[in-house]
Amino acid sequence: MRGNIETYSIINTQRAIFFLLALAFLSATFFCLFSDIRRIVTIVSDDSGYYLEIAENVAGGAGFTFDGIGNTNGYQPLWLYLLTALQVIISGNPETMLRACVLCQAILLFSAGVLFYRIHSGAFSRKSGLISVIAFLVFVFFPCLNGMESALLVFMLASLLYTGWKGRIFSTSPGRWHFLFGIVLGLTVLARLDAVFVATALAFYLTFDIFRDRTDTSVKIKRLVLIGAGSTLVLTPYILYNLIATGSIMPISGALKSTFPRISTSGYGLSRLSGRDWGKISAAALYLVWYFRSGRERGHREREYFRGAVSILGIAVLLHSLHTALFMKWAVFRWHFITYSVLGTFVLSEPIEFILRNFLRRFSKIAWSATLLVLLVTGALIIKGKLYRPYDWTVQNYEASLWTKNNTGPDDIFAMKDAGIFGFFSERQVINLDGVVNNIQFQKVLKEGRLDEYLGGCNVQYIAQHAIWHRNDVVTGEYATYSQEYPSRKFDGSGDALELTRDSEVYRSPIYFDGAFDTVFLIWRFQRP
Repeated sequence: MRGNIETYSIINTQRAIFFLLALAFLSATFFCLFSDIRRIVTIVSDDSGYYLEIAENVAGGAGFTFDGIGNTNGYQPLWLYLLTALQVIISGNPETMLRACVLCQAILLFSAGVLFYRIHSGAFSRKSGLISVIAFLVFVFFPCLNGMESALLVFMLASLLYTGWKGRIFSTSPGRWHFLFGIVLGLTVLARLDAVFVATALAFYLTFDIFRDRTDTSVKIKRLVLIGAGSTLVLTPYILYNLIATGSIMPISGALKSTFPRISTSGYGLSRLSGRDWGKISAAALYLVWYFRSGRERGHREREYFRGAVSILGIAVLLHSLHTALFMKWAVFRWHFITYSVLGTFVLSEPIEFILRNFLRRFSKIAWSATLLVLLVTGALIIKGKLYRPYDWTVQNYEASLWTKNNTGPDDIFAMKDAGIFGFFSERQVINLDGVVNNIQFQKVLKEGRLDEYLGGCNVQYIAQHAIWHRNDVVTGEYATYSQEYPSRKFDGSGDALELTRDSEVYRSPIYFDGAFDTVFLIWRFQRP
């Protein structure tokens, strides 16, 4: 009888887990298909417009370009390839493509959740898995509906974990599973290039295992070689393309944001690590100390695999945080830290399992039901806040793009910083003036102070700017001239500026709030000196 009750409880817990995952997916699907497009614009990053526009250009045969003028490699490659395929299949208007993009993310995240649970259920109890799935939905699933590569990275991490679990890569003889694991690892790096820290952490882990225990040394080396060979097979074409096309293996976006190998003295990267990040970094460090200490209680094979994988992810998080603090100087955003959240849902498993096993057994029905209810209600409120945000500057970008589409010619060319949403929805050529999806030649233009000449040579008709800070006279329209600066992020200390006048304004949005400032979205007619 007791066995029947436990079996029934396990089945109910499994059903609850898949119900929650399915409910999250259906909620995201409903939101994508039926919400006002402005609601969707509020949850995605402006940079998502860069991806969608480049993908449209690639699918249309124009090459890897955002503005249709110069080529760029300022993107995470695997996400761009996926969006290009989506563009070829659907080939819809910008609004349809953004909905399809976010829906594609929901599919990836649902699949990742199923894979994570499959692995988790082999290592821990179903109840522990249920709490981890709730944490996954709140802190990973819905935050990753952002139009960026985050969802794909989470899916690839889940696929990597699942491939290693199925192939038992830490315990079996070297073979095809290790090579396949290496291929998935390479794809994970292409999903987001700073996942190279995951690859580095794995190499450290496997190398440490070789020196820690000298038994079966040749077998361990073969495992490492096979995994490396699979990764190299995937990464080499991308690296060679960058090297041949630009002379550097680093994409332009990375070259503008990082000072590596020179340590940044600005302190910017350190400032981008929030209290939540430090909490997850501390959890990673404590987990590693616990995992590698001698005399630790060992679990069964599935749990030891899970713990080994979590330790590798923990090392990757520490390496990433160190790189962020020491070398990042610009444009670090919340989605860059999604691996930290994935790690957090994994690290939770150990204390949750300990509590469930040692403290809640005597009064499990009351404690379990109350805990689950609190988690579900709290999670639902957090998720609602993530989906239904106040309209912000991205919506003003969208409104300006509609005006542009209706009031300018299809061949008119614009130039703008933070040009993703505006460039994609306006269906106009837009030169990106901060350079993240431009190229090194544009950085030289800024360095040499030739921006007016460059824009004139590109036949630019309009300049747009979404944020005016520290100039209340411009916000209110009581100004005569305004100097908009464009620093070169590649060549620090250099840059150029455009002199813009009140009488050249052609579009002015209502005043809105951006950061700590009231501001407006402005479009000027470009007047070359």
